[in-house]
Amino acid sequence: MQYPFQELDDITLIVPDVYQVESLPALRNKSFPFGKYVIARTAQGNTLNVDRRLVVDNFLIPLESYSALRVFFDSVRAGDEEQIVLKTTGATARK
Repeated sequence: MQYPFQELDDITLIVPDVYQVESLPALRNKSFPFGKYVIARTAQGNTLNVDRRLVVDNFLIPLESYSALRVFFDSVRAGDEEQIVLKTTGATARK
């Protein structure tokens, strides 16, 4: 790594009235000696919030820790690719 870094994302989406959240992925909270990854998704009414925090606080990682580093970034990728499932409410969209 060239330097320690953080990615902090707080995203709010308004879901159209014709949809509602059917399921959200579970909270992911992974800590490793060189970083931390947390992603939480919440829904209230038609408002969807995604809070994501990726922290890499060590940039000198020994070669023998490569497999743990790979597991960490694989976990980040898997968490980022999880999907929120929406279903239709049966209401008609307003035009």
